[in-house]
Amino acid sequence: MVGRGFAGARSAQACGRAHAVGRHVGAIVLGGALEHPDIYLAHGQVPLGQAAERMSVPVGLLRQHAQLQLVFSGGEGRLLATGVSEAVLAKAFYEQQGVDMRRVILETALHEWLGLGVYRVTR
Repeated sequence: MVGRGFAGARSAQACGRAHAVGRHVGAIVLGGALEHPDIYLAHGQVPLGQAAERMSVPVGLLRQHAQLQLVFSGGEGRLLATGVSEAVLAKAFYEQQGVDMRRVILETALHEWLGLGVYRVTR
């Protein structure tokens, strides 16, 4: 995490001490933690993959630190499009976890991590 800035969920998990997290305004979660949306389309269940901690760690951080915001970046990068972006799945997951969605920014258009920082600073 970088002081008064955003940091990725992996950084938050690694240094998840309350005094360290309290110096930040939010976390950035990059996509890649979700599986194919077939289960979601059929049953409304968000399919978490092997990197599920990318989705679950920020939930705990948001509950513990009222000042934090979350930016989730995930479009639809599949070769065969499904019509469901990772941001749509993330929204469903965070709503199911009881996260206040006013604290979450869902982003689908950026194609590089650096662009996310520029996007957030210029908003």
